[in-house]
Amino acid sequence: MARLGKRERDKKKEQEAIPQAILSYLQKNLAGTDITDIEQAAAIGKHIAELRGLSQADDLSESQIYPELQKQLRFCMSLAQNHKLPTLFRRLQQTSQQISNNRGLASHQEKQSLVYKLNLACSRHRSLAQVLANFPVDPQAPAGTLFNPRIVWRKRNLEFGPRTTRNIVPTDTLSRSDPRDFVCSEENGFYRVPVTESVIFANRDKDSQATAELIVLRDVFGDDSPERETLLAWYQQTIDAACAERRNVRPNHPGHMAQIGWNAGPRHARVFQAAKSYTKNLDLETRIEHDLDSVAALSLTWALVKALAPSDIPDTIEKTLADSGLPKIATRDVPEGIGSRLVLKGKTYLFPFDRAPPEG
Repeated sequence: MARLGKRERDKKKEQEAIPQAILSYLQKNLAGTDITDIEQAAAIGKHIAELRGLSQADDLSESQIYPELQKQLRFCMSLAQNHKLPTLFRRLQQTSQQISNNRGLASHQEKQSLVYKLNLACSRHRSLAQVLANFPVDPQAPAGTLFNPRIVWRKRNLEFGPRTTRNIVPTDTLSRSDPRDFVCSEENGFYRVPVTESVIFANRDKDSQATAELIVLRDVFGDDSPERETLLAWYQQTIDAACAERRNVRPNHPGHMAQIGWNAGPRHARVFQAAKSYTKNLDLETRIEHDLDSVAALSLTWALVKALAPSDIPDTIEKTLADSGLPKIATRDVPEGIGSRLVLKGKTYLFPFDRAPPEG
């Protein structure tokens, strides 16, 4: 192996010193920087560029300063991650997120309007017993709708299951000849839920206490509106991205089940950590953006469950999680915290809702 000459050795040492100089500068100066002050933002971005040996124009406009700073911060996040500096990494991440928010943050009025139009402001936190005692919940609403769900009483059949039949098929496959097929028809005791109907399937335990077996809620995001269409399109985009980029944890089952959040590991190797679910080699910024979308989608859904479903279900889940000391949802690149952010049509909405349970 050929030896490096003195010039090459000096150049290599100089290159190795650059990351340390940048990280040292950030650890000393980032916390005291007001990133909303454009002069301070410009100064820190320029200094990082100089430490990297990059030239940067002195007359950048405001519209150029923050994108340039975010570019430098993304590079620094990679450095902090490679040098195992989680505190600095999170601080850089929060700074980058703050910049994004300040460059297109929805106003309080815009957030309030979205919350009300999408039923997120509902204060119907009632147990199933309270729902039944005051049924119908909304006498003005048609039966079987979101605020006046149909109540269907059903006892759970613990003897019925996959071992008793070969296939459970819907009524539109009656032509199948296998005698072990079980047809899900009303004649066999099944209730077919129409696509427009909201239903609570209830049962009574041995003490005659009502329990919810299954809840189907339709039109949870309200009537047709531009906001609803925008949000549903964002949900679809988030789901499509997750399925395209993340591992299918049930490869032998129909469809695609992608995992995000905390994971306890396989049965033979117990370990509690944020799941490593990406199968594509994405850059850090893309992973963070897609993780934030997934966390927001799950947390928004959880907020709707708490707002619209009988409180027995979410209250029991949250108490169990709290008693177990389990955290709210987070990822390898998005640390624990409160609240979620949605980006709808280029505008960032920050909501203080509690995050969803640890895994989705």
